[in-house]
Amino acid sequence: MAGPVGAGMGIGAFYNQALQKDFSRDFQMRVINIGPGGFIGKDDNVYITTATLPGYAIANQTVPFMGMGFNIPGSGNFPGSDAWSVTFRCDAQLNIRESVLGWQKSVFNAFPDEATNSVGAYGPKGIDTYVDLAVFDRDGQTVRGIKLIGCYPTVLGDIQYDATLNGNVVTMQVTLAYQWWTAQNSFSGNVIP
Repeated sequence: MAGPVGAGMGIGAFYNQALQKDFSRDFQMRVINIGPGGFIGKDDNVYITTATLPGYAIANQTVPFMGMGFNIPGSGNFPGSDAWSVTFRCDAQLNIRESVLGWQKSVFNAFPDEATNSVGAYGPKGIDTYVDLAVFDRDGQTVRGIKLIGCYPTVLGDIQYDATLNGNVVTMQVTLAYQWWTAQNSFSGNVIP
C-alpha cells in the first residue's frame, strides 16, 4: 500500500526545503502595465487589490480501444483568456475608471448620446496592447514575469456606493480578454516602489 503524499519526507526535510525555497505569498504579484503601450502604469496599478496569474491547459483527447480510453495530448489553450479580471480601489476622482472607459470606447463605442456611436477599432488587438505581470520575492525582486498579449477591456464593473456605511473605500472590477500569454523576463530589479 502506498503511503501518503510526501511519504519519506520527514519534517526536517520539509523544513529544509522551506528554508531554501520559501513560499510564494498571495500579495507577491504586481500588475506593472495595462493597455495600449502600457498606458495604465505603476501609479494607477498600486490601486489594484486582486489579480490572477493565468494558467495554461492542454486538451485531453481520449482514444478508445478494446473498452479502454487511452489519453493523448491535444492542442494547448489559455483558459480564462476571455475574462481575466482585476479589482481596483477607486481613486477619488475616478480617473482610473475614466481611463478604462476611454479605452473601451476606442474599441467599440455604442453610447447613444454621441455622434460616433457604434464605431471603433474592434478588430483583433496587436502585441502593443498588453498586460505586464510580475511575481516578486520577499526582497521585492522580480522572480517571474508574464505578458498577456492582445488584450482589451470587455467589462467595466459597477461601483457600489452606500450612504449608510462608514466610508469604506469603493472598488471596481475590470475584465479584460487577451489572446495568449508569454513568459517575460525583462522586469529586472525591484517591483516594489
